[in-house]
Amino acid sequence: EAFTRTAKQNQKLTIAGVRFTLSSKLTKEQVVKIKQALKKGAVQSELSKKFKISEMQISRIARGQSWAYIKV
Repeated sequence: EAFTRTAKQNQKLTIAGVRFTLSSKLTKEQVVKIKQALKKGAVQSELSKKFKISEMQISRIARGQSWAYIKV
């Protein structure tokens, strides 16, 4: 009973307060490319189309709300 979890709960892992999702649409390498492009002034809407993710997700990466542990 202590190990009963939903499928959604099984996909999430928290380590040292950082939440990881096991079913990410992006790889670490793609996030590094996105962060580098953002530093160079890339337009968020263009990055979202290139990587096939929402503009909101690009915005979260830019603000450090998602993938904050990856530094560039």
